[in-house]
Amino acid sequence: MKIRQATLQDAQAIAHVHVASWQAGYKGLIADSYLQSLSISERTSRWQELLQELDRNQHVLVAEEDHDVCAFCHFRKQDSPEELRGMWYELHAIYALPSVWGRGVGSELLKASLSMQEEVMGCYLWALEGNQRAHDFYTRHGFIEDLLRKQYRIGEELHYIQRFLKRTGTSST
Repeated sequence: MKIRQATLQDAQAIAHVHVASWQAGYKGLIADSYLQSLSISERTSRWQELLQELDRNQHVLVAEEDHDVCAFCHFRKQDSPEELRGMWYELHAIYALPSVWGRGVGSELLKASLSMQEEVMGCYLWALEGNQRAHDFYTRHGFIEDLLRKQYRIGEELHYIQRFLKRTGTSST
């Protein structure tokens, strides 16, 4: 397995991973009609835009097996919410093809992203409430479930997402 910075040429492969992982991972949590409506071409356009606009404070990493993208993560440095104080990274997305679940690809990708997070207090993310696979993954990697929850619209439905935190303590701010 190889982990590297994503390029614009990876947009379609990232979109494929994104859609496939949502359709498998959120089955039973998000309406089937919404999951089936997800479009690789629409996601490709979004990923092309995002990859063209990357700056030094945000990164997209991909994991490859046999020269094919099988997972990705997107994170960026930003001022944290008031209650966290200081500079943190927010992990916006980490997804893998269902065919590689349980094989350590996500773990290696997460480790690589955390190793790039310099001069910050830590990393936080939002996970869909009820997504036990994701919750177990994050806690296994040292993230702590926060009490903070908020509503998030996915398609026509409102869902709750909850925050997970991992302090690194590498910043003095």
